[in-house]
Amino acid sequence: MPLAGNLRQASLLNILRTIALEQRDGCLTLTRGHLRAEIYFRRGQWLAAERVPVGPPLTEQFVAMGYMSPGQIEEVILVPFDEAAVLPDGQIVQALMADGLLTREQLQYWAMSDAIALVNAVLGWPDGDFSFVDGIHPPQELVLVSIPIENIVASLGPVDQSPAAQHTGQNPASIALRPDTVLTFADIPDTGQTVEISQEEWMVLAQIDGANPLGVIAATLQMDARRLVEIAHHLLGRGLLAPAAPPSPYG
Repeated sequence: MPLAGNLRQASLLNILRTIALEQRDGCLTLTRGHLRAEIYFRRGQWLAAERVPVGPPLTEQFVAMGYMSPGQIEEVILVPFDEAAVLPDGQIVQALMADGLLTREQLQYWAMSDAIALVNAVLGWPDGDFSFVDGIHPPQELVLVSIPIENIVASLGPVDQSPAAQHTGQNPASIALRPDTVLTFADIPDTGQTVEISQEEWMVLAQIDGANPLGVIAATLQMDARRLVEIAHHLLGRGLLAPAAPPSPYG
């Protein structure tokens, strides 16, 4: 079955479900103006994604998530941290995992967060073209992590999937948070009601300043980045926090 058209007429989530249902192998290309994303699939599962323009280097993402420090990365890959991008991502990941600095669980969490952010960003496009080509394999330099499409869709929460509804804004609970996400305090009307905040939530709220990304806050609090993202997402869903600025085109 050919998969090509415009996102005004087809929901991205339905496209992904079709790829999963038919267990397709190949590449889904999404474009809008200068923005471009290429998503690779194996047996209907999300495998890897590339973006144009590109995002932060993989090593910077790992540091922002609190997985490791720049110095630790340099010791393993034997390249200055600022020059790590010259190495293929797949090679970097292999080296970090062989050294025990990166776990399979951490890699899976990063890949899932990255996939959710990309899907969530494209869902916000008012239009765009898509095409799927069977038989295309991902470049060898990419990091390959298989993710079931149903897991990605479930993580987005209750999202209105119709293209026309993508112009109406997002439900805060459906926003995918990343370590480089910056949050600020939401405008909350004074209703006189008491808001109960746990100790962990207070710790996170005390660091919210509309400037520091979640990864930096996690490092400051010496808190596991995944736990901090969970807390931030809960505060976001309760309407206490909001994105500090519109997300980048690719999350």
